[in-house]
Amino acid sequence: MKNILANSILFGWFAVGVGYVFLALPPAFGFQVPELAPMVSLHLPNAIVSVVAAFVAGWFGVRYLTKGRQPMDDIKSAAAAALAALFCLITTVTGSM
Repeated sequence: MKNILANSILFGWFAVGVGYVFLALPPAFGFQVPELAPMVSLHLPNAIVSVVAAFVAGWFGVRYLTKGRQPMDDIKSAAAAALAALFCLITTVTGSM
């Protein structure tokens, strides 16, 4: 029960933060299109993290297959793949706003 409550609170804070960035944050000066500043400040970093996590998952997957099947390499690859999927989902959600 504690876990569900904590997840709900974290999701609520995330939703408030995303809503603030896209709805209340004023356009940034210095951009050619100032209205795109929230997208660059929130959407782009998530996309970069998802790509990096996918490469890390691939790296540890190759290490697992070539270096004697160490269990920690498999665990690291699975964790990185899960993070890549999560950040890819966040990128998709923030990109559609």
